[in-house]
Amino acid sequence: MEEVLFDPGIGRHVSCFSQETEYLMSQILATKAPNQRKFKFQFLYPQMLKSLEKTVGFYCGCLLWAFYIKNSQNGTEKEIKNNNFYGKSFENSEKFDFLYEINFLIDYFDTFQKNINYFLKKPVKIDIFWQKFKRRL
Repeated sequence: MEEVLFDPGIGRHVSCFSQETEYLMSQILATKAPNQRKFKFQFLYPQMLKSLEKTVGFYCGCLLWAFYIKNSQNGTEKEIKNNNFYGKSFENSEKFDFLYEINFLIDYFDTFQKNINYFLKKPVKIDIFWQKFKRRL
């Protein structure tokens, strides 16, 4: 049986998107004057966009890795190594939501687009690739 790593090394490049986004938005909303909020959003916009791109890239990489594991080597069965969650029961674990980050990311696409439209006064459409990715999550 062939062995493959659960994480081929991309996990270390992702941060907690929800916390990072909430922190940046709290910095914007802490400013009282609307003009200063718009300026602060404009200043933080590149950082927010980079974080979104990095997170989407990470999850896309996860999907590609899963596809590779499933479809490589002409159907040879593979054993996945170093998956900390494999074989564990989480039935009674209400305090840990495995899908929180994914759901936050999906919801954030629309929120981010609305924030861009409001703060930057630009009609912006999120890249169609991201929309297709969003539907697959």
